[in-house]
Amino acid sequence: MSLPEGWVETTLGEVGKIVTGKTPKKKNPEFFDGEHPFVKPSDLDKDIFVTDTIETLSDSGLVTVPNLPKGAVMVTCIGNMGKVGIAGQVVATNQQINSIIPNEEVLDSKYLYYYAKTLKPWMDRESSATTISIINKSTFSKAPIILPPLKEQKQIAQKLDQALARVERIKMALDNTPDTIKRFRQSVLALATSGGLSEGREYCNIQVNEENYMLVRGWKLLEILNFSLKTRPAIKSGPFGSLLKKHEHIDTGIPVLGIENIDNMYFKYGSKIHISEEKALDLAVYDIQSDDIIISRSGTVGEICKVPSNIGVARYSTNIIRVVLDNDLVSSDYFCFLFQGNNLVLNQVKDLCKGSTRVFLNKTILSNIKFPIPPLEEQKAIVKKVETLFALADNLEVKVNQAQKRVDRLTQSILAKAFRGEL
Repeated sequence: MSLPEGWVETTLGEVGKIVTGKTPKKKNPEFFDGEHPFVKPSDLDKDIFVTDTIETLSDSGLVTVPNLPKGAVMVTCIGNMGKVGIAGQVVATNQQINSIIPNEEVLDSKYLYYYAKTLKPWMDRESSATTISIINKSTFSKAPIILPPLKEQKQIAQKLDQALARVERIKMALDNTPDTIKRFRQSVLALATSGGLSEGREYCNIQVNEENYMLVRGWKLLEILNFSLKTRPAIKSGPFGSLLKKHEHIDTGIPVLGIENIDNMYFKYGSKIHISEEKALDLAVYDIQSDDIIISRSGTVGEICKVPSNIGVARYSTNIIRVVLDNDLVSSDYFCFLFQGNNLVLNQVKDLCKGSTRVFLNKTILSNIKFPIPPLEEQKAIVKKVETLFALADNLEVKVNQAQKRVDRLTQSILAKAFRGEL
């Protein structure tokens, strides 16, 4: 690569003093908990200037290890290599960090900081072949650096400050977007299950557990037993105690579904537990069929999803409650929406599960919850609207993920341009 006029290529050891960090003896507690920052890799790649660290040294601890002046550039050289920061005051580092104290006559500290952020590929190539990647002091001193005149270094650093600050603002906005999308989905579910997505509806005031609730006219407050299928047990928890023991688990066979199969109202394939066909026959009453609902009864109580049509033969575990709905009365999809977005349902679950050191959902609690149920055709229309809105959210999520990847690459692209003299 041809360099701009006046630029030279040299090494870190030629333009600064290389210092490897050291940890004071842990057996001397008086060395720690003082006023001097003690920098570890976890303290880097946060703010540019490092002044606040998790661990600190006392005056007596600081004199036992190499010190770095304000402006020294610190780089992790063991393990997660290439994390960078500038000492914002006198600091010390542990042995995972090599630092450069720049010769201020030829090297600007901020320019060095930005250049050091491009060194990770070189460090990965040059690291010693051990279990943990290591760049020792000798190797690190040979790291290449492209050096413009000092005045130009300062100008480049200033332009990078401005450009990368804009990138960081974009990155922060993108990082916050998933939470916004999550709140959007939650709002959609709340509206959908309270009549907000239905047209031309009037509301009436009713009381549930001594609390006022606005119910859409034509909707009904029903318990599960009013709309469950009569040919199979409507609500049934998974097998307890001696019904399914750990020694009966096998690597392959009939899957036993658990909490891990529920993922934000979607069914997640795969199973941690399998049983033999013979054991599955013993547990036939715990069968799972297409359109059944499974709900987590412990841990994060109330996680829910519909079982897909291609499930095949399967059973479910003790951490799951199976609900069998009459789909001529209630849509399985709409019922899932209620459990995730309807405040009336969520408040009842919370109130009924109270009073235990560990929250559990059981058949009795589930049987006593009142659900706001519209006519079936309206349920289907609500489900269709929710799916359309969720598809928009899914599409936005994909675009945000793609944008995040582009922004991650943008920082390195801007740095590369800077050190080719293109800023």
